[in-house]
Amino acid sequence: MPDFKPFGGHNYGGYEYASDTVISWTVWLLATYGSFYIDPIEAGGILAGALYLQEHPEIWMDEDDETFMGNGASAVHNVQAGYCMYHTFFKGRREPMIWVPAHAELFADIYCTYAEDTKANPPILYAHDAHYMGMFLGMAAAFVLDWVRPHKKGGPTAIWQKWLPFLAGFTMYKVQSNKEEARKAQLPSHQSVS
Repeated sequence: MPDFKPFGGHNYGGYEYASDTVISWTVWLLATYGSFYIDPIEAGGILAGALYLQEHPEIWMDEDDETFMGNGASAVHNVQAGYCMYHTFFKGRREPMIWVPAHAELFADIYCTYAEDTKANPPILYAHDAHYMGMFLGMAAAFVLDWVRPHKKGGPTAIWQKWLPFLAGFTMYKVQSNKEEARKAQLPSHQSVS
């Protein structure tokens, strides 16, 4: 896919496969609309902050993570979708414009953990750390913003629903950790990862 560098730094396109670009940008569109549906002012700040983090991975990722970050908009739309997840899973909001992006991101992130193939040529790799860290940053931002500027509450949510984002995040964390450990094990002891 063609490169897309609107700020001159990070490549928000450039995925190996066109299907990855379509999925990523569809989820990004949904997460952007969903977050602005909740609160346009907060959503603007979250989008700006997420874009800044995507452009500057050295702020929030260690060296090993940066080497795996790759291309795409995953960190941005995971932060935005994390904001929607908080309102879906913890505030009980069921409006489709909030519910759909929250679940679409969960599905896309979990799909990436199972679609990854390190033995393929070229390997199919995803930056799961950008996914789970972005998602948790978005949920944390939503929690803090909701504490400062309370939003309407929806219906009750079952406890298992509240655990969905954490189970997905833990799965992504484990897959990324295993991948990084395997990579370190393949390097000679005098060679650095960066």
